[in-house]
Amino acid sequence: MARVPVLAVDGENLDHAKLTMDYLVEAYEPRLAPADAGGWYDVQAWANILDAGLRTPVSLLGWNTVTLPAMGGGGTQGIQ
Repeated sequence: MARVPVLAVDGENLDHAKLTMDYLVEAYEPRLAPADAGGWYDVQAWANILDAGLRTPVSLLGWNTVTLPAMGGGGTQGIQ
C-alpha cells in the first residue's frame, strides 16, 4: 500500500503536495511566500525545478526498493 503525506484541514485531507503547499502559503499569516508577483514566480520556478529534478530519481528508488522486490525481482543490488 502506498503512503503519501496528508494535511488534514477541517475534515478534508489534502494529499497533493503542490496544492497543499499553495494552500499553506495562502491560509496562514504571516505568509510563507512572497506576496509580490515576482517573488511568487521565483517560488513557483524553484518548486518546478525541484519537482522535475527529483521526480525521476525518487520514482526509480521506489521502484527498485519496493516494486521490484515485490514482483520477485532483484531488489537493491543494482543500485550504486
